[in-house]
Amino acid sequence: MNKHNFKVGDRVRMVDGAVRRWVVRPGEEATVVGAEPGSEYITVVGTRGRQQYYAWRFELVGGVKPSAEADPSGVDPHTPGAKLDAGKVEFGLIMNGMPRALRQVARVATYGANKYTRDGWLSVPDGPRRYTDALHRHLNAEACGALHDPDTQLEHAAHAAWNALARLELLLRGQGTA
Repeated sequence: MNKHNFKVGDRVRMVDGAVRRWVVRPGEEATVVGAEPGSEYITVVGTRGRQQYYAWRFELVGGVKPSAEADPSGVDPHTPGAKLDAGKVEFGLIMNGMPRALRQVARVATYGANKYTRDGWLSVPDGPRRYTDALHRHLNAEACGALHDPDTQLEHAAHAAWNALARLELLLRGQGTA
């Protein structure tokens, strides 16, 4: 099975794309003539010829979009023991790979919640700029030889990491600019 479960012979419709030289254009139907196992591409034949595309640009005719989920071992999804987690975010890389660092960042967050208010950082005016400044202050203090913040006794690196995460979260929520 390819990543999107298209099979040779499927009728598909392009749902995303806008390049004039393409054989199949948005809204047009085509027939799948090539779908390699594990590939993110399919080859289709349309009224203007044959071409290879990213499979995610298509849906099955009839409105059913094939699943992009797959078992990393290529096991059929209906086989006992199949787990459709190929290509998904692996939180374990952070949670299991950096447990000590995460604990220290959580301690910084707890200190801040007790000193101010729980989740109050979300309402700080001009947050991304101010958390960037705080991040830089902690990095500068560390560069000048101070490993621990004098108020919290926690590592400046942990404070810098917390400020970087707060800044990133606010930017991802659309609050301010970098």
